[in-house]
Amino acid sequence: MRVKLETFRLSFYMCNKTGAIKDRRAELVEAADKHGCEALQLMDDVLTSHLRNKPEEDISWLEENFSRAAHTIVNEWDTIKGAIRRGSTFYQEVSLTEQMEIVRAFNFGKFDVVKL
Repeated sequence: MRVKLETFRLSFYMCNKTGAIKDRRAELVEAADKHGCEALQLMDDVLTSHLRNKPEEDISWLEENFSRAAHTIVNEWDTIKGAIRRGSTFYQEVSLTEQMEIVRAFNFGKFDVVKL
């Protein structure tokens, strides 16, 4: 979910920088809407599957490690879609804390403290 969001942000940014946004606005709005729907569906599927297969697990773990980050990404698609429609370059970036929650949610690896 996060990779698609960041890839799309880059595409949106480049369209703004090159001036191609004028010609691609409708296409980008449609793509943002499609990706947002896909992200929402994926989030719902993961939550449903997790709760169906492991109902004994603590729901707070799922909320802390997946739901909040997934909701942030889904909401960001709406923000980007609105920015494209308005013709503005403003969109709210995901904070560093939210980014770390996303990494932790998908268990991308153990973080080791590096001493310089």
